[in-house]
Amino acid sequence: EDPIVTTKQCFDDLRIAPDHPGRSSSDTYYLDDETLLRTHTSAHQSEHLRSGVDCFLCAGDVYRRDEIDSSHYPAFHQLEAVKLFPKEDMAGADGLSGE
Repeated sequence: EDPIVTTKQCFDDLRIAPDHPGRSSSDTYYLDDETLLRTHTSAHQSEHLRSGVDCFLCAGDVYRRDEIDSSHYPAFHQLEAVKLFPKEDMAGADGLSGE
């Protein structure tokens, strides 16, 4: 997937608050006001979910304005998996949905 995403994909669709530190230009590589290098592969979740798939993997490089030290680097690899389960398969998980 393309590492260049919109602020809507990377933040708004994921309900990341407008004042969240991850949105700051000191943490994120902005290309312009509405386009950036993804800070996490979750930026692709909403487009996959809207397409109707019930499971997917997102893998790729992500970019954050981190100072280089023994545990930080401005680019790294990330992998995430999403699987949606039918409600009937989730019996016993009552209270986890937040509803």
